[in-house]
Amino acid sequence: MTDSLPISWFAPKIIYEQIQYYFPMCQSKIRIASGYFTINGWDLIRDVVKGKYVDLLVGINERTKRQDEGYAQRLLIQEITKDLATASSAGNRRQAVADLVEKIRRGEFRLVDARAMKHHAKLYLVDCKVAIVTSANLTKHGLIEQVEAGNILDQNDEVIKFVKEFDGYFAEAVDLTQRLLKALEDWLKLASPWDIYLKTLLAFEDVEIDNKYTPPTNYQRAMIAEALQKISDHSGVMLVASTGLGKTVVATHIALKLFRADKIIHVLIIGPKLVKRQWKSEFMDAGIPQTYIGYQALDKEDPNHDRNLEHFIEIEEKINKQWLRMKQPCL
Repeated sequence: MTDSLPISWFAPKIIYEQIQYYFPMCQSKIRIASGYFTINGWDLIRDVVKGKYVDLLVGINERTKRQDEGYAQRLLIQEITKDLATASSAGNRRQAVADLVEKIRRGEFRLVDARAMKHHAKLYLVDCKVAIVTSANLTKHGLIEQVEAGNILDQNDEVIKFVKEFDGYFAEAVDLTQRLLKALEDWLKLASPWDIYLKTLLAFEDVEIDNKYTPPTNYQRAMIAEALQKISDHSGVMLVASTGLGKTVVATHIALKLFRADKIIHVLIIGPKLVKRQWKSEFMDAGIPQTYIGYQALDKEDPNHDRNLEHFIEIEEKINKQWLRMKQPCL
């Protein structure tokens, strides 16, 4: 046990820290018993269960105690998908769903409903070596926000006893893995908010025009919407157009839309010295922070021979994912 983590606790977030410490040690299977399960909770642990088999036993919900078994099973899937539609998340919810779908398809994740068995335990079992006994559900609230109690068991005979009892309940519970897979696959088919935003731009031909910079023409609007979609799908796009067809205007408008949507905070432009003033002028009129580097500097071997190359190296060392890189070749 690491000195920084307690053996027992009565505090928020400790269960999450225990999971981050113990789950990577798993050699075979992680078993989780929880009263509730949400994708937000899964998002918090998915990195530490990669390549590991996970059995999830979901227990009783107060609202379903007096309902028939079939209703309880349907409601469990509905609760998971409802949480996807309504809950806020600081993580990557869509990627979390996609990862879980792939894990189910690989046979590495199983979900069973034990509500009819009056099960409401919260256990996190790592192989037959460690048992985390806690009050925390596999949700963001349970793992991070709420004050939860718990303790660590690593005595071999006690842990093996928990595993046998868990497997017994798991075998008798109703397997909902394929129902969950279908629900998550259907959810992934829905358009993301960013996709809807892009389609709206194209449908209304981007009617919002700022007179401070050169507005795009109708054919350029279609190019802009298509480019934004490619950036969303692939984190990049190559725009090819003949001289005089307004690549600078199109690029400025793409950057402006990303900037206003808080997707980027700065733009790095690499291009010929001859068009430096034009690019800087367009971006200045649009109010977008930018840095222009002449591509000739990249041919130099020693930064001391060209201050632009030195500047470029400094930028590359500090650049982050919210910088948009643009390159105009000399044609």
